[in-house]
Amino acid sequence: MKKERNIILILYMIALWLIQVSNFAQNISFFPNSFLYKLIDISITILVIATIITLTKIKLSIKEWIIVFIIICISFFCTIKTSNNYFIQLCLFVLSGITLDFKQVVKKDIVFKMLLLLFIITCYYLGKVDNTVFIRSGIFRESFGFNNPNAFGFFIMSMFFEYLYIKNYSFDYKNLIKTIILCVITLYFLSYAESRSCEISIYIYIILYIVNFIKHKYNNNPVSNAKNKNLGLVIILLFTVISIYLSKHLDYEFVKNLNKTLSGRISIQNYYLYNYKIKLFGQNINYKMSLDNAYLRLLINYGIIGYSAFLLILNKMLKESKKQNNLYFIIISLLFYGIMEWFLIRPGLNIFLVFFSTIIKFDNKKTEEEKWII
Repeated sequence: MKKERNIILILYMIALWLIQVSNFAQNISFFPNSFLYKLIDISITILVIATIITLTKIKLSIKEWIIVFIIICISFFCTIKTSNNYFIQLCLFVLSGITLDFKQVVKKDIVFKMLLLLFIITCYYLGKVDNTVFIRSGIFRESFGFNNPNAFGFFIMSMFFEYLYIKNYSFDYKNLIKTIILCVITLYFLSYAESRSCEISIYIYIILYIVNFIKHKYNNNPVSNAKNKNLGLVIILLFTVISIYLSKHLDYEFVKNLNKTLSGRISIQNYYLYNYKIKLFGQNINYKMSLDNAYLRLLINYGIIGYSAFLLILNKMLKESKKQNNLYFIIISLLFYGIMEWFLIRPGLNIFLVFFSTIIKFDNKKTEEEKWII
């Protein structure tokens, strides 16, 4: 039993890391695009193997097998309709990760991220990257070898959140100071990339932590004990409605100013909402411009089914994370990040999507040991 779990963990991590390399190392000059695309295919193959091992080693009822079958069918159908493999990646990550311990996955991932960061920055300073200059409003934005500053920003933010999750700081003055220092250091590195979406997400995290710290000190009533069990649904639906409203009212003066501040994001959203209808199973989108809004991207690209699936996943993650304060704050911060960038819904890149697969319990009556065929 332990041997099979270790094999699944190894396969899972390799697939995860291959996807990260294929996306974050796109600017490395000696990595041709054909090689990076093959890494995705290899990772999917590995995930298929891990999924088969997992499903053959756990006991499932007929009802649970039907659920698995429906998940796989929807994933394949959405993949065919959208002409991209993100949905099938998510399906395989979910099914192959149901026996894994999330903290163990994160501990291994942050070590790999440190090595990958060192590798890409080294290539950058050795001149082994395809130089791309990013300038916004006359300000030079540094990407340090990543394919763009926002990718670098997301990478750094992910490491920051992963480290906080592992440490799981309690609410005392010592840990408050540590958290603030970590935030300042992370924001300093993000300032080179001018990645505002990541900076805002980190500010949201520290605000939530400080508010919870104050509540914990004075009335021992942490924020994460909030009664709203479907806060994730509320946040995502609210952000979706706000995004659609702003996109439909570009003639308003405040929307014009906001659009300018957000580097034309709202006008791009308007373009896709105008040119593509929302469908049940999604559609193939010709991304002439990057649609940097996770919720509209889900709705337009993956349709009502795909949007609803992610809606339930993100809501379930937030609901379950209440048991761990830091994780709860991290997921809320990432939900805010999703209104400005779409890395939130990228399987393999957003490590916290993995959390969903590790909290799935097909049958709550079975113990962890009983689920495995020995």
